[in-house]
Amino acid sequence: MPTKETITIIGAGSWQIVAMAKRFAATGNALLLFSNNENEAAAAQQQLQQGFPPASVETLNCPVTASWEADIIISLLTSVEEKELANKIGEVANQKIVISFADPSGNLADLLPHSKVVYARREKERQPGEQKDHFIFNSADADAVKTASELFSEQENK
Repeated sequence: MPTKETITIIGAGSWQIVAMAKRFAATGNALLLFSNNENEAAAAQQQLQQGFPPASVETLNCPVTASWEADIIISLLTSVEEKELANKIGEVANQKIVISFADPSGNLADLLPHSKVVYARREKERQPGEQKDHFIFNSADADAVKTASELFSEQENK
């Protein structure tokens, strides 16, 4: 990706946030973390800043603020939790890319009609001697799929 983005990661627990944020912590993208459990988000921030000292990582206690400041929003929530999230961030996620790792049957795209919702699925690629994550993206917005693919492939090449 030519420009650095502000990426908000909204997750249910610190281990999920850290696992995803490690992909972006060393790239120069600013990271905003939100979890319903502020202690877990703070622990994730601390772990990321210790592991990647130059990383710009901030925890926010409000998903609306985190989404407002983001260029790209990554949801690690379940489809049920995403319905609640969509009700909160709908107005501020307008025209933003929202990458969802939840089951697409939750219809996040219908709940955020003015966002560029991309459904993501992680698959493990097994090759002799190594295991690598591979991501598959699906959306009605081809440009959003391209951006998500570039963002995640940039991380795979690190």
